[in-house]
Amino acid sequence: MVAPGHEGLLGPTGTDFSYGKKDLLSKLSLINLGGGTVTEVKNNEFSLEVFPYRFEGGTQNISGIIGLGKAIDYINNIGISNIQNHSKKLTKELYENLAEINDIIL
Repeated sequence: MVAPGHEGLLGPTGTDFSYGKKDLLSKLSLINLGGGTVTEVKNNEFSLEVFPYRFEGGTQNISGIIGLGKAIDYINNIGISNIQNHSKKLTKELYENLAEINDIIL
């Protein structure tokens, strides 16, 4: 599973997270090598870093990751159920108000 950090989690753009089972991840081919993904190079062969580090090529978006962490803290402080209830309330209110307008078919 891969999800963007800026959609739904209120994090900065350029952040995301991924989750996968180790046995499935081990079957994936890497598209980005270097920058911490390779541990050893000999002739035409190389060894990859252990999971999950082999998928993190290049310099990480450190400030974005910190921002995403703070956004998740913010959501956790409010509470997912509170956010869901508020969203349902707003959706119901929108529907009711739109239903009162002539020429709008819901």
